[in-house]
Amino acid sequence: MTKAAEINARLPKASKTATKTEQVQMKEKKMKTETKSNKQRVFEAFLKGQDNREKLGKMVKNAVKPVTISSWISSWLRGDNLPACATPENKKALIARGRELKKAKAAAKA
Repeated sequence: MTKAAEINARLPKASKTATKTEQVQMKEKKMKTETKSNKQRVFEAFLKGQDNREKLGKMVKNAVKPVTISSWISSWLRGDNLPACATPENKKALIARGRELKKAKAAAKA
């Protein structure tokens, strides 16, 4: 037997049930202390009418780059990649808002 195998044989083995119990406790603790994600915070502010990407970034303490926020917003206006907190009504409203913005940009170009 090699030295590593001898050392491993001497160490106490953890029981699988204890490990599973600890995992369940950790999941329960995480669920209790669950907070909103940055994407969810930005989404809720965007729904309330905040359009400025820099202000939305400051809301999440600049943890998300303005470029990322811009890509989120553009996908939300198409109805794609919505956060888990979004409802079907939110999706319909965002798609309608995206169409209005598209029409406004087209009118501005003409």
